[in-house]
Amino acid sequence: MDFEQWRHDFTEWRRENMLALATVGTILSGALVLVGSIGTWYYDASWAPTAILEALGEYDIWTLVFGLIIFTVSSYQLWLVRWYMARFEELVAVNSKANFQREWTELQQMSRYQLPSRYWKRALEAGRRFGLK
Repeated sequence: MDFEQWRHDFTEWRRENMLALATVGTILSGALVLVGSIGTWYYDASWAPTAILEALGEYDIWTLVFGLIIFTVSSYQLWLVRWYMARFEELVAVNSKANFQREWTELQQMSRYQLPSRYWKRALEAGRRFGLK
């Protein structure tokens, strides 16, 4: 399997599972933030996970920093995917053909490039319902 095929397959897989990936990224980076903050400020507390903190050594502050960066990015991605899903449902539920035609381009772009492929199929079905291609 060449690199281009692998990259294409990975892109398709990521697109189909974007909500799950953003959720897992948010949870795992939240754990990194927790461990990093415990190691930075509460290292001597009795409830601190000493085995993990000893394994990190002096890198606990970097765990906190990278955890915050990844948490910010994955939380934004999670919010964005949920927003696109809600906006899609809002656009598909329109009963007026004039309103649907006005939002048709946004619906096409959103379902084709921002959401999993099942949303593209639903957008085409909604377009056929109003007589659009």
